[in-house]
Amino acid sequence: PIPQAPPPVAGGTTSTPSGFDSPQDLCVHLAGLGQGATNAPTEAIEEFLALSHVTTPEAIEFKKLLGAMSEATRLFSSAMVDVFGPESLEIMADTGITTGFDPPVIDLDSIRVTSETTAEARREDPLGGPNETLWMILIDGRWFVDGDRSIEETRDELEPLRQMAPVITAVGRDFTRRIRAGEFATAADAAGAYGQAIMMAMMGGLGGGSLPGPPR
Repeated sequence: PIPQAPPPVAGGTTSTPSGFDSPQDLCVHLAGLGQGATNAPTEAIEEFLALSHVTTPEAIEFKKLLGAMSEATRLFSSAMVDVFGPESLEIMADTGITTGFDPPVIDLDSIRVTSETTAEARREDPLGGPNETLWMILIDGRWFVDGDRSIEETRDELEPLRQMAPVITAVGRDFTRRIRAGEFATAADAAGAYGQAIMMAMMGGLGGGSLPGPPR
């Protein structure tokens, strides 16, 4: 059966700063998240979450779900690279496996301090969609992403995340173990079985059955 994931926790790299001196410094840092890292997309998410200040139940839940899902995906990606080599990342991409998000594109000229403890900037969609606002907040003299305000603007994304995150978290952790145990002969085999497991679980097709195994 699909393993049940333990209570999720939000991730963050060990080098994540504890806030920034100014909104400008925070935005410059966010714009460069994940650059040059093997697991750039997932590390970018984890560091973004570590720099997000949350206090409301919805924002805390969103951060925990996304953090656990990102951590499991990072562990899966690391297992693929360790066992099959860096070229496995390209195979994952070709299979349609998403490992995270691109660093935010922030218009640094749009940064505006709106009060003694709040600021905002325009976050541009690199795919040409509508721009969004990056909300920032000053906590104990340091600037963070305002996670509470952000979830207010994206509340409709919480319910889909509640359905998706536990599946990806559990499958990612399970496949990390199986890849390192040598169950798959090639990266393509592992990536194909992983994608199938995610699809079947999201569709409810697994029921009490087992995750797909390596090809025979």
